Amino acid sequence: MSIANDRLSEVDTLFHSGVEMVRYDDPVMVVKDPESCESVTDVTQRRKPPRNPYNVHPMADTTGTLHDVLNCIRPPREWEDKGVLWRQYVSRDVVVREDVPRLGETLETALREHMARERPICVKRFQLIDEYFSEIIRQVTVDCVERGLLFLRVREYIKEVLSYYRGIYESSLAFSSDKVDKALAYKCDKRNLVVELKSEIEKLDRQVVDLKLQVDLLELNEEELAKNRQKKHNKKVQAIETSNNELRLLMSGMIVPSSKKKSLF
Repeated sequence: MSIANDRLSEVDTLFHSGVEMVRYDDPVMVVKDPESCESVTDVTQRRKPPRNPYNVHPMADTTGTLHDVLNCIRPPREWEDKGVLWRQYVSRDVVVREDVPRLGETLETALREHMARERPICVKRFQLIDEYFSEIIRQVTVDCVERGLLFLRVREYIKEVLSYYRGIYESSLAFSSDKVDKALAYKCDKRNLVVELKSEIEKLDRQVVDLKLQVDLLELNEEELAKNRQKKHNKKVQAIETSNNELRLLMSGMIVPSSKKKSLF
């Protein structure tokens, strides 16, 4: 319950526009010690009778329930001047026909002066419309207290809904800011990792270049060795072939054919 009350107080602060459209009675002096003053301290008797140019008969008592409902619309103002406490209540005057367009003009002028935007969501526009709606509730309440109570219930419900959506908005902001912080931290970590990986890649590239040079040198050495081996092999083959030819000639000279042997005998 306290959380809901805190939310409603936040919404009331949000909807305080600084522009007063709700009509108030003339301020009255609050007597702290009734015995020291001859005037009557009852608020309903000390206030001036409400202005009623059309002789409208309200559906409820204007001194009891009406007083409470009007205080729910706007609490009484209180201030102290030269040691005297003054109080100003919401007006109980009945609205006249000329007040309706004047109130609309006041709203339009306030919207222009405060440069309230139609879209997107504009807090100042909400504040002024809430003030305008409060004056409408006051006018309806003066005519019919029960109808004013219904309007008050509607206004409080709207404030509760706005408080609920504001809580969702704030929680989403907190969640998104937390996500942004985590994303930035993750990005910073990954950036450091990228720097480390790039340095490692450069190191490996240098190693690759060195290994390629070593491979080229090894290939050149292997090619020279292969040529030398081939030369030695060719020399050996040539020497063997030469020796083989010599031995073949020698053997051909040592072997005498059989026809020649018979002729000799």
